[in-house]
Amino acid sequence: MLKEILGEELYNQVSQKLGNKKIDIVNSGQWIPKSKFDEVIKEKNNYKKQLEEIDTESISKKKQELWELEKELILDKQNLGEFKDFFNASDTSTLEEQIEVFKGILGDKFKENKLDTNYKPDNHKQTDAYAEAKKNKDVGSMIGHKLSNIFK
Repeated sequence: MLKEILGEELYNQVSQKLGNKKIDIVNSGQWIPKSKFDEVIKEKNNYKKQLEEIDTESISKKKQELWELEKELILDKQNLGEFKDFFNASDTSTLEEQIEVFKGILGDKFKENKLDTNYKPDNHKQTDAYAEAKKNKDVGSMIGHKLSNIFK
């Protein structure tokens, strides 16, 4: 292509001057200067570093959230969920050691706490003989209960 532009005589002179050196002649805009290329590479590396930092931060946050959930589950299983703020372990084995120490401190109170987790209705009323008779629509027992209260 260069030969066509320069002509054969000029092309031969240029080739002799250059010797084994090679040159690129570009006018299509496909090549960019090295300084611009270096700048783009530096910018890319900065973005890559920022992305790695964000990923690392995100992963450590997720690990912490998972650990907190696991800790809650372990403490709930041991009936110690309400004491979760007292445990500051960073792994399962340390948490289990802290649970054993905590149980040792609580002693019998822990056993009482374990029994205390059963359901206890708070709106349960004691039924007396009159209420039972009323429920069964037994008028005779209702009157008998009222009369027995009068003669006490």
